[in-house]
Amino acid sequence: MVSQHFPSGRSGWIAWLRGAALCFLFAGGVAAQAASSRTNHLADSHDPYLQEHAHDPVDWYPWGAQALDKARRENKPIYLSIGYSACYWCHVAQRELYRNPQIAALMNRWFVNVLVDREQRPDIDHIYMLARQIMTRDSGWPNNVFLTPDLQPFYIGSYFPPKATAQQEGFPTLLATLHKNWTQHPAEVKRIASQIAQAMQAAAIAGDASAPIDPAAWTQTAQTEALHRFDALDGGFASATSAARFPQPPLLAWLLARGGAGEPKATHAAVFTLQAMAQGGLMDQLGGGFRRYAVDPGWSVPHFEMMLSDNAQLLSVYTRAYAQTRLPDLRWTVQRTARFLLRDLRLPQGVFATAIAAETGGVEGATDLWTTAQIDGVLGPQQAQAWFALYALTTVQPGSESGVLRQRRDVAEHLLRQGQWVARLEQLAPQRRALLAARNHRPQPRRDDKIVTADNAMAIRALAQAGMVLDDRTLTEAAVRAADWEWQHAWNPRQRLLVHQWAGGHVGNPGFLDDYAELARAYLTLASVLHDARWSQR
Repeated sequence: MVSQHFPSGRSGWIAWLRGAALCFLFAGGVAAQAASSRTNHLADSHDPYLQEHAHDPVDWYPWGAQALDKARRENKPIYLSIGYSACYWCHVAQRELYRNPQIAALMNRWFVNVLVDREQRPDIDHIYMLARQIMTRDSGWPNNVFLTPDLQPFYIGSYFPPKATAQQEGFPTLLATLHKNWTQHPAEVKRIASQIAQAMQAAAIAGDASAPIDPAAWTQTAQTEALHRFDALDGGFASATSAARFPQPPLLAWLLARGGAGEPKATHAAVFTLQAMAQGGLMDQLGGGFRRYAVDPGWSVPHFEMMLSDNAQLLSVYTRAYAQTRLPDLRWTVQRTARFLLRDLRLPQGVFATAIAAETGGVEGATDLWTTAQIDGVLGPQQAQAWFALYALTTVQPGSESGVLRQRRDVAEHLLRQGQWVARLEQLAPQRRALLAARNHRPQPRRDDKIVTADNAMAIRALAQAGMVLDDRTLTEAAVRAADWEWQHAWNPRQRLLVHQWAGGHVGNPGFLDDYAELARAYLTLASVLHDARWSQR
């Protein structure tokens, strides 16, 4: 997400991290007081994710000088956990590990424990996700990193189980092993950490700046690789290491651009993928909008968190695809995605919340799962039969009766070929409204209401584009309202600085490069759409 570069040199990298801790000392609410009602040092934070952990028995610190000084002073490693409020496995870890008094006691005794919201600190997230990719060749959240007091990683992972499984040792055993290694073999641990830090530095500055660049050759190579990975059966782009499918809006947008430059295979790969995503469980078939990613190649079973950043980018991509192809199913998806943003993520101020969590009551997707009997009960047998002629339930867990709604692929593709897909969806609108109303009476997942400048800027740009292409003033006006709020609250004209986020009505840390870049893109888009020069002058 963040586009900042590493400082040159290993010592510069470490100094940057230390400086980052000092610069944002108060942004995460570091200054904890010894009040008896507070469980740990997150009590003063206004960040929703950190607040959720404020009463864990783990003695959490926010990222800042207080925690880092403690680690150096006591010569303890740092346990750094990076996550975000809508992350399902982050909450599983909290329930199973961080609220367990015995496990918390080990963490407090042997480590300095630091919690970071990746949406509040994308810079820290970016650095240690690079370490994760180097050490494990995967990525994802939570990203749990064991660091030396000098902030160099020496062990990294994602979800750690409380007890040993066939694949992993239990978290208490891991803690004991790492503590033993640190106290009995510190030189070896530091040697490993130094090697990892050097690999991170090499990865960050990789490339020969003196080598000649051939943009046409690079572009063709990238297109060839993307089309080689394109799944012509299910859509999307296959991974060598996982069956999961991610939407990848930047790649889809780039392929559409290549299609616009006369590459029809690129257009086909992008449009086929967009259609497959809209038919699957990745898309909320009742309310619109897209979930985070699918665990299967067919886009059927999602991870249920719904992110502003994902949906803003996808709205922009679907709008571009519709503008290029004029396919009515793409137009319908643009409308449904925009409606989700305005209905479920828009705050009273006109800007947008960050995310909706994956779980309700500790169960992933609980609000969104259905059984056939439940749908029959809401719709009645005759209307349910018409509904299930197009829709199916895909079970999330083996043996479970509950499933997530998706369109029957063979039926949907037949309707697309006949040009009847949108008409059928409109015929089923009464059933969709009834099911959505019934779902709205269920307990709902948490919404993270913090306001992130870069994410809102992407939403502003996407809504402005969709409003122009669909000739829909409602979308354009929503974009203008959010853009005005950002100008009045995110931009400090005296200091000429942007704010990265607001949480709980409190101004957060200073903006990052992507905040500036995305807001500039949004304002330039508004200037073009509205033919209003004031936006380009901001």
